[in-house]
Amino acid sequence: MITLSYPGYISGGTVIELRNPELKDTDDWVKNISVLISRNGSIRTIVKDKGTKRVVKTLLVFRMLSEAEVDALITFIATAKGEYVKYTDYRGEEWICTIDSQTLDIVNHTRCDESTVSFTVNRWAL
Repeated sequence: MITLSYPGYISGGTVIELRNPELKDTDDWVKNISVLISRNGSIRTIVKDKGTKRVVKTLLVFRMLSEAEVDALITFIATAKGEYVKYTDYRGEEWICTIDSQTLDIVNHTRCDESTVSFTVNRWAL
């Protein structure tokens, strides 16, 4: 199972659990970024000169999701659009990510009432 929780830097909030996805088209790159969190919880990302973070762009593909799971995922993505999300993978490794909602693709399989959902995340170590 994987877990997506929003907002990503604050415990609590909205959480969704999904079965393990297929990881497709993974691409690594390094960016000079700094993530700052203020006392009131607002988050700011700043490009900086010193230090780098490894950013991983990954296409997640979830197969055989029920209609209720798809609806919950769509609601979660719409709520977290443009914000930081905490992604906990099947090994328990935690990442901060952004979800690219423009890559969201849903394929309904009418014979078995199940769907395949895919979207891209840009993630980096917490």
